[in-house]
Amino acid sequence: MATPIKSVEKTPIPSIYEVNLCTQIIYSDATGNYVFLGDLVDTRTSKNMTEARMSEINKIDFAKLPFENAVKVVKGNGSRKIAVFSDPNCPYCKQIESTLKSIDNVTVYTFLYPLLSPDSTAKSKSILYSKDRAMT
Repeated sequence: MATPIKSVEKTPIPSIYEVNLCTQIIYSDATGNYVFLGDLVDTRTSKNMTEARMSEINKIDFAKLPFENAVKVVKGNGSRKIAVFSDPNCPYCKQIESTLKSIDNVTVYTFLYPLLSPDSTAKSKSILYSKDRAMT
């Protein structure tokens, strides 16, 4: 099965192209007959160009998140805002949620992202359809 290609862009190196595979960037010649894997680094600046591109590609506009689908908790004046993606069965998610309770003047938007086990979806629905989602 062929790997889907999201985009192909020129690099600063003539005849070498960046190939975005959604989760990974690889590099290729113009024909696609040769590819190489790994990071492209500008030796003059020591900048990891692959890492910088992945950061750019994966940026999300915070303002465009579907906040109506999130569990919203406001502490203090709520001036700082953070989005958290959480599975109800994730111990690491529970740990960060516990840590966030100690932070003041923050609005936390928790987006339920059930993927760890079959009952993650049922638990997520239970939270989303409860009267007080923030207290669940």
